[in-house]
Amino acid sequence: MEKEIRIIAPEGFEIDKENSTLELIRFKEKPKVKKLPESWEELEEIGGYYIHNSSIILPIDNTLCNHTTRNIFPSKEEAEAALALAQLCQLRDRYNNGWKPDWKDNTYKFPIYFEKGGITKGNNIFISKILSFKSEKLRNSFYSCFKIRELIEIAKPLL
Repeated sequence: MEKEIRIIAPEGFEIDKENSTLELIRFKEKPKVKKLPESWEELEEIGGYYIHNSSIILPIDNTLCNHTTRNIFPSKEEAEAALALAQLCQLRDRYNNGWKPDWKDNTYKFPIYFEKGGITKGNNIFISKILSFKSEKLRNSFYSCFKIRELIEIAKPLL
């Protein structure tokens, strides 16, 4: 007569087959499978850098994710890029004098962007770029300013 014994591991454990015998069953903790977050709140706790209201970039560690901490960047480089990008957007709008690109029409826009690690001045019709201008002349004038080019280099991680 054959008998069968079914072993059920406790919650969160599995049978350690390498260290078990027929006479002694050992258990080990199941490997933790991290579920990827599907929302900001599911991150629970973060650290990084934020832009203070005086435009100073400050570090922050182990802070809870909530509506007051949505302005924290993972790295100092990205926080600096965001600050530079805010300035570039203000300058871009002044150069464009209220013009906003319509990415659904068939007219050329004249952007500045990064491609293969370098700054590129191009033209396109449908591909949205944050630093786009209504004319080639305005784009080139914008780009020719040394201080603006410095901001573009800083903003590079977000462009």
